[in-house]
Amino acid sequence: MVDRQTGAVHERWHRRARIEINAGSADAEDFLLAFFQSSYHLRDWLRNSGTATKEELDALISETPALRLCRDVANGSKHLTLKATERTERVGLLREYAPDSPTGWRWRLLAIKRRSDDAAELYEIDDLMDGCLEAWRSFCVGRAGSGLKPTTETR
Repeated sequence: MVDRQTGAVHERWHRRARIEINAGSADAEDFLLAFFQSSYHLRDWLRNSGTATKEELDALISETPALRLCRDVANGSKHLTLKATERTERVGLLREYAPDSPTGWRWRLLAIKRRSDDAAELYEIDDLMDGCLEAWRSFCVGRAGSGLKPTTETR
């Protein structure tokens, strides 16, 4: 059984990454990578605890764009390259100059696709992080031992 701490750790990484982004910290990239790794590897905890099956988790990740990209960031930051079977060839976190932002910077994720008609796509980090957190919360609500509960937390 996954203890409650597992979900709490995942949510704390989410909160910490957001704090670092909002502060314009140079450490934000480290916190973003920690969040995406924690978020994707929640899959292993849920499977190993018996909270969910491999098939249920594979389906969730396959059907959830935020979790697919989360997987790509986690695996890319750990292994350098992604499997040839994945739709995404490479991912990268980008810190761009954004004069309209309070910090002067904006974080995005660049995903370079394998098929030429998909090319590359940019994703807002806040939306991607929130999408991961919400996907896990929705999936885990009512599952014994998941440690994730619905929340009304806002940015």
